[in-house]
Amino acid sequence: NNKSTNLNSRLVWNKLKRSNRMILTIDCETIPGQAPWIHEETKDWAEYHAMPANLTTPEPKSYSGAKLQAWKDSRDAGIEAWYTTALPKLMDEHVHKQCLDAATGEIICIALKIDDRETFVYRGTEHQILSDFFEQVLTLSKRKNIIFAGHNIIGFDLGYIARRAWANGLTIPE
Repeated sequence: NNKSTNLNSRLVWNKLKRSNRMILTIDCETIPGQAPWIHEETKDWAEYHAMPANLTTPEPKSYSGAKLQAWKDSRDAGIEAWYTTALPKLMDEHVHKQCLDAATGEIICIALKIDDRETFVYRGTEHQILSDFFEQVLTLSKRKNIIFAGHNIIGFDLGYIARRAWANGLTIPE
């Protein structure tokens, strides 16, 4: 029941606000990685895993002459159609999913709200975003105990931030 869930959430939130803790609500936004190698690997993946088997079948040994040529023409037309229509679509879908994978995606901003009052938005290079975010968290943690809040931060944001920090050679503050 939605009303009791909202009421319970509000009661917990109010209790936390009265405690000696600072609530940091975070949200990180991601995009597919922009490095050229990512797009090359995506193309390689699609060519290897997604090309229909009938386009990679060896020439039938029993065919010869005009029948063999017709088979080759048909196969070549299928390959050309796959490269011009199916491959770009597959690559686009695969690249867009990469924003959810910290190994290939990138953080483009992190928003941080302190106790429902001050809001900070960190932008710039991924390295700068993470450095500024960590610096702010360290500064705030010296004043009060911190509780992180946000939508799916356990299932996504915190882990993604940690993996991208590692990829950028940064140390995560304790």
